[in-house]
Amino acid sequence: MTELRENYRTYLLISRVYKNQPVGIVLDADGKQVTVINAETIEEAMQETKAFVDIEIRNRRAERGGRMATASEYKQAFKVLVKNGYLQSYHEDMLRAHCRAPDQTSSMRELATAAGNSSFRFANRFYGGLGGEIADILGLELKTRKDGTVIRHLGIATPADGQDKDENSDEYKLQMRPEVLEALRSLELV
Repeated sequence: MTELRENYRTYLLISRVYKNQPVGIVLDADGKQVTVINAETIEEAMQETKAFVDIEIRNRRAERGGRMATASEYKQAFKVLVKNGYLQSYHEDMLRAHCRAPDQTSSMRELATAAGNSSFRFANRFYGGLGGEIADILGLELKTRKDGTVIRHLGIATPADGQDKDENSDEYKLQMRPEVLEALRSLELV
């Protein structure tokens, strides 16, 4: 039996033939069935499940009214990253340090140091990358710099109050989003 599987956003998509009918199945990060879609082929079923998920993400974004994701949505995204093996020990070290910092505010240098590296560029790359992955999974629209590049760390943190440093500085400070903190605590990742 031919079956296609793909992790897509916070969902697992499966397309296969069931009782002589190609179907697409959407499972959430907890493995609960969200919907089943009938199609002509298993390839079409996979495309239809992706379209379904894209509409779900778009609807959630509209419901949020421009706000970032909820703690529940962040929790689902972190589950996907753990399940897919994306979340590495250095990510966890930086997340833990950020959670434990006063007001959940840390400089990029402090985050890098928590992961055993002395360069703020390490945190820019890997903590920023984590924020970008989370944003991609959740369909978040992040701000861009003047040169058009996406500010990826905004997926999980915001510039700390009174920030007057250049974001490309080792003293650039970020404050973890409260929804991220709540999600990490509920998953016992920190």
